Amino acid sequence: MLRKLLLRIFGLDFRFRFPDGVNFHLRSEVPVEQLLQSLQAAVAFLHEHFPGESLYLCDDWLEHDGFHSVRREIDFTELKRIVADEDTLRLSMPGDFAVRVGIISKDRDWYLRFHIDETEIEGDFDLTIPEDLANALRPVLCGFHGEELQEEPAGAYYDRIEDTKTLGNMSE
Repeated sequence: MLRKLLLRIFGLDFRFRFPDGVNFHLRSEVPVEQLLQSLQAAVAFLHEHFPGESLYLCDDWLEHDGFHSVRREIDFTELKRIVADEDTLRLSMPGDFAVRVGIISKDRDWYLRFHIDETEIEGDFDLTIPEDLANALRPVLCGFHGEELQEEPAGAYYDRIEDTKTLGNMSE
């Protein structure tokens, strides 16, 4: 009942499902300035390929406990404000350990996640997009990250994170 009500209110099924496609992510954290530049380029790319699409701003707890919560619906104008500068990027962070900002398109065509570490000096991101756009996005992101940029099928990427989280919880 609650799920149906939330689905009607927000238009999103809260049994969170990651989009299919290709995931681009970094091998390691990068300086926030470099993270910001790549996020700005990624958001411009997404806006070009998915204009007018409704978006959801989420707290992504995948690395923490797997939970996802939707903060609110946003549009590309607000997303561009979030990645406009280092201050707005930092202010968007949920503030909890291992919790990322997630932005997913209402149609689940793509999913962008980013995180700034506790020192606020470094961060990382990942972006899942449809396979047919991977060749167009690759040079955009490689320009900022070169060999630091990795890509793999989205399902394998998210499964690996889930496995790592599960193994980490077992050792506690």
